[in-house]
Order: sequence, then structure tokens, then C-alpha cells
Amino acid sequence: MACELSSVFPDIDPRDTPKIASYNVDAMILSERLVLEYDGHHWHKGPGKHDKDVRKTEGLKAKDWRVIRIREMPLERIQSHDLLVPITYRPDYEAKPLTDKVLRHIEKVLGKDIPGVDEYIARPGLAKRELAIEIIKGPSAPSNQSRLL
Repeated sequence: MACELSSVFPDIDPRDTPKIASYNVDAMILSERLVLEYDGHHWHKGPGKHDKDVRKTEGLKAKDWRVIRIREMPLERIQSHDLLVPITYRPDYEAKPLTDKVLRHIEKVLGKDIPGVDEYIARPGLAKRELAIEIIKGPSAPSNQSRLL
């Protein structure tokens, strides 16, 4: 998803795992001081995981960052504006509708229209599919990079 979001937010680098203070984050939109965290059910279930996510969110907020967590159900929201989504590792998963939903949710949380969102949503398919495939398959891709692709 980071690849797709970078077509609207050029300050997202899908090849990078940004770091804020001591926290690695899935994606950040520097121009909005907004962090996006994708919490897959497989990696974020289990003892202590929810509390760890809460601590990370609070730590980022203490550094004056807004945080949106995109959480796979049945995970629960950490904040009222987190976005709950179906589990995305299913064979029938399609990235475009989820990316569209995330973009609209970002607009809602920020309280404004974002240039490029309407154009992205109107397009019939993924804008940066080839880049996502290159990153996923590439030998230099960090193992955690697939989280937001």
C-alpha cells in the first residue's frame, strides 16, 4: 500500500522504513506529520502485542505525530480514528479498494480534501503495481517492507 499511497503523497518513500525517535514506522507523510501503521492480524495478535501498539502510538503522539493504524479484524481499534479492515492476506485480496478506503480515511482524519485523491480513486487499477512487485521481489527489499505494499 505504501507504493500506492506514494502516488498521492510524494513524501512517502515505499523503499524506506522511516524512523521517528526510536520507532520504525510503516509509512509517514512528513508534510502532514502523519504516521500510518498497518497492523496485520497475524503479527499483532497475542499476549502483549496490543499494549506494545498502544505504547508506540502514544510515543509517536508525544513527538507531535498523528497516527492512523490500519488494523486487520478481529484486532480492535487503539484510537477512535483507526481503520478496521478485513484480513488482507487472503487469495481474493485486492489492494486498490483498500487503498481507496485508506485515502478517504486519511482525508477524514485530516479534515480536508487532499489533492490527487479523487484522481487516484477514479483510476481503474493500481498506479504503482510494478514498483510494488519490484520491491517485494527485489534482493535489497527489507523483510518488513511488504507491510504496506
